[in-house]
Amino acid sequence: MPETIEVDVDSRNRVSLGKFATAKRYIVTAQEDGSISLVPATTISLRELEVLRNPELHGRIQRGLEEVAAGRSADMTAQIMELAAEADANGEHPFDQPA
Repeated sequence: MPETIEVDVDSRNRVSLGKFATAKRYIVTAQEDGSISLVPATTISLRELEVLRNPELHGRIQRGLEEVAAGRSADMTAQIMELAAEADANGEHPFDQPA
């Protein structure tokens, strides 16, 4: 059952969330009627966002992680570095695009 308390605003228009603070960051929405809602939030990098927006890429990464966990992976460092160098040479930077 939700718990409701009354809080006072201090001289700098702040309130303490006390025990209600379950996160370190929130999205704050102020409604026209003066009510305010707080939704726990997090920040992710543009690279993580790109993976989440691309189901094919996300699936490939997930399969790779599963292979590593199952011990079915080879050392791919050289291949990854070669692909990264090739992308740089071609001016391709897919993760640096604005969201």
